Amino acid sequence: MRQLVEEEGWQWSIESWLLSGVPLEYFSQHTDPVVKKLYGKMQRLNVEEALQKVMGGKFGHIIFRNYMNVILAAHHTDARGHTPFYVGKEGLSIFASFGWGFR
Repeated sequence: MRQLVEEEGWQWSIESWLLSGVPLEYFSQHTDPVVKKLYGKMQRLNVEEALQKVMGGKFGHIIFRNYMNVILAAHHTDARGHTPFYVGKEGLSIFASFGWGFR
């Protein structure tokens, strides 16, 4: 995140459906100046709008890595497995875990 906010002229977005609950609490209540700046300038775009801006350069989209990998594989990857997008390797752990309970 530090690289994102320190780069000159970069912008970023997140999907509205993601910016609720725990992620909203994380970004809106965090005390780190980097996270505050990221949240303060965050645009709300759907994934396709965001990817169009990413293709234009100097734009990043914050989303779950596995979700993005599915979108890219399904709609933005050629037969040889090439995609014009880069998905970061480092992530941000907001949730402690996911679980399902059933009988």
